[in-house]
Amino acid sequence: MITIDVKKIALTILFLLTKQFSTAQGFSNVSDEAGIKHTYQDIHTMGGGLAFFDYNNDGYEDLYLTGGTDSDKLYKNNGDGTFTNVFSEVGLSKVADFFTRGVIAGDINNDGYKDLFVTTDDGFSNLLLLNNADGIFENISEAAGITEKAWSTSASFGDYNKDGLLDIYVCNYVEYGEDLPFDTNIERTIPNFLYENQGNNKFINRASSCGVLDRGAGLAVAFTDVNADHNPDILIANDFGDTYAPNALFMNNSDNTFTNKAQQAKMNYGINGMGVAIGDYDKDGDFDYYITNMADNLLHNKNDDILGFREMSSGAKVGVPDLTSWGTAFFDYDHDSNLDLLVVNGNLVPAPIPESTLLFKGTGENSFSDVSVDQNITNSHGRGLAIGDYDNDGDIDFAISVIPENADDKDLLTGAILQQNNNDYNGNWLKVKLEGVYSNKNGIGSKLKLYVNNQLLMREIDGGSSYMSHNSTIAHFGLGDVQHMDSLEVYWTGGTRQVIYNINPNQTLTIKEEKPRLSIFNYSICEGDSLLILGEYQKRPSVYYDSLKNGQGNLYEIIETHLTVEPVKRDTTYITLASGEKFQGNMILNDTIIVETNTPDGHCSEQVYNINVKNKLVTALNNNATFNKKYEILINPNPVSSHTIEIEYYLSAITNVRISLFNYNGKHLRTLNIQNDQIGEQQNTLYVGDLKPGIYFGRLIYKNETEYTNTHFKILIK
Repeated sequence: MITIDVKKIALTILFLLTKQFSTAQGFSNVSDEAGIKHTYQDIHTMGGGLAFFDYNNDGYEDLYLTGGTDSDKLYKNNGDGTFTNVFSEVGLSKVADFFTRGVIAGDINNDGYKDLFVTTDDGFSNLLLLNNADGIFENISEAAGITEKAWSTSASFGDYNKDGLLDIYVCNYVEYGEDLPFDTNIERTIPNFLYENQGNNKFINRASSCGVLDRGAGLAVAFTDVNADHNPDILIANDFGDTYAPNALFMNNSDNTFTNKAQQAKMNYGINGMGVAIGDYDKDGDFDYYITNMADNLLHNKNDDILGFREMSSGAKVGVPDLTSWGTAFFDYDHDSNLDLLVVNGNLVPAPIPESTLLFKGTGENSFSDVSVDQNITNSHGRGLAIGDYDNDGDIDFAISVIPENADDKDLLTGAILQQNNNDYNGNWLKVKLEGVYSNKNGIGSKLKLYVNNQLLMREIDGGSSYMSHNSTIAHFGLGDVQHMDSLEVYWTGGTRQVIYNINPNQTLTIKEEKPRLSIFNYSICEGDSLLILGEYQKRPSVYYDSLKNGQGNLYEIIETHLTVEPVKRDTTYITLASGEKFQGNMILNDTIIVETNTPDGHCSEQVYNINVKNKLVTALNNNATFNKKYEILINPNPVSSHTIEIEYYLSAITNVRISLFNYNGKHLRTLNIQNDQIGEQQNTLYVGDLKPGIYFGRLIYKNETEYTNTHFKILIK
């Protein structure tokens, strides 16, 4: 038996007809056709947020909307241009009574399913909603340690300590007296939260210990790599910046702490900061930042300096000084490879002329032009903004959270507007979806560098930046008429760099993180010896790890060194010789000890020859001995009571000399290598000031074309 869903078929036909007869270029409000009907209620008219994310891994971006004092909604993408609210079906009805604000989506436990973090108003703790991979969400906030109550606004996912787990930064707003409006009765701002992911779905607030306890009235935050050192920094847009705290830029010190360098970067503006957009609009290889305001939005263009920005909004024609701006995002709506800029605007209070959303087209000459009218962008009363390709046609659509024109009338405007991109410029495109293995699962915070036609197009996987909202984590590139791309570099948050070649356009490319090259070395040393590992001489048996990075600081190889230490087996032989007699090719004139040490392959054995000489011609312990120039060496002073000794010997040819010193047990202490450029009597200094009193043995070796000399001596240190 075949069941026909007449209502669904009717909606699908309506959607297709609407798309067919819509304007050839521009955006269309398809909220009604798509089945999205939502209202955000808020006595403060601050509005809420929304997020594009694929909660059920069916390949289509779903849409979550916060409701304020009304219920939130999770709209499942049906894949045919329509959505169905499944909020109750997926177990979220238990949080319907919370006063919600913003939302971000990310996989906190790397199980392949995106979870939700929802911020709330004063008197409520924020919500951590775990996606159990069975289509049901579970509120684990209290068990996870998310228990602080505050008026929270925006949040952002990022792996600040690069352990492969997503951490969460939360902006908090203000506390106020009982009377309204709240902005005239503010009692204090609320310090922000930094929830460090401990694994096992547990979090700890590290804001204080990490140095990010910002005390501004935060409305937007983004984890982003500001100075290209591959460590996520934190950019915060603060409201009431001229009263409490200006915008903040916390730079990652790579030791789990941050330093606010907004002033050094020239980003510490005291404004009514609302939202953040991130993008390299001038294609110079570093990220620029657009921050919205109640007037005079800011466009921070990165200088050539390591940390320094220029404010370029006026020159780039994106200042919009007469509007109140909220959510914002850079994206390429027309596939010409130039980043465009979307700015959501809306009055705080009812006004005769509503403030509408603006779309600025990137000209490719570091400036923008307003194309809002040509692109049919007319919606107003906007707050949150999220971008994503919900219909999988290769171009970017967007959704806006809208507050009612009148707080007492929910029917005047829908609380969310879905804008479909109907532009037909025939430009090519590429979408990139990251799948982390050693980094976080969604690759949030990773950077993409696409090289095409001598241009660099750069993207950063967003963890939440726009006002109380979260863009899709699938990166999008407009390519114009390009048919083939040179290469794509992925800089994963874990530190590795991955390069993909031979890429064709007009596809969604899924890239799985590769493991860094692993090189394993096995070394064995004898007891008492050492091996240089990690910049230090190691003597203890263990497994040591080191990493190699390229000039950009990207990890490309892990060195795993297995060190074993072999015990030394010593065998001592006592020998008596006549003075001048040779032993193993050495002329023996004095009592001496010869130590032969085998390598680890020889099982670390030492053969000690204790040689006693009869009828000695000279002894190194006698400073008044006659100097036999060819074979003898003299030590002065001997016995030794100073820090150095002078070693005298004779060379019959120019050659290299090695002087080694051993203790009574035959352990090697040091070696002095000398390159002599003359013949005859020689004199060198050897430091012995760090040696304890006792008898020590030395060996002087040189070899030339006609002879080989291996002469031993001993010294007495008092």
